[in-house]
Amino acid sequence: MAEASAGLVRDAACGALARVENRVAAPREFLVLFTVAFVAYALGLAPTITLATDMIVGSAPPERAGVAAALWEHGAELGGALGIAIIGSLGRALYRVELGRAVS
Repeated sequence: MAEASAGLVRDAACGALARVENRVAAPREFLVLFTVAFVAYALGLAPTITLATDMIVGSAPPERAGVAAALWEHGAELGGALGIAIIGSLGRALYRVELGRAVS
């Protein structure tokens, strides 16, 4: 439960930092903000993934631990790819709408 709460706090902080980038004019300031957000995200994600991997592999019988680890890794990669694809598609659609408004 604590890991989920920490993840939500981390995600909220990173989301807030990402929203600030719209107000930053200088590229250097944006780079610093992006770096801080990325470090906060990584520091929150690393312990969560470590604990999840330990729980998944530890719950499998020793002779099946490799299969459990492979399934966990495959699921994480698939989830990441789908997340990037969905968020990328939404971002492209929003960008297209906003670009159309700016041009007309």
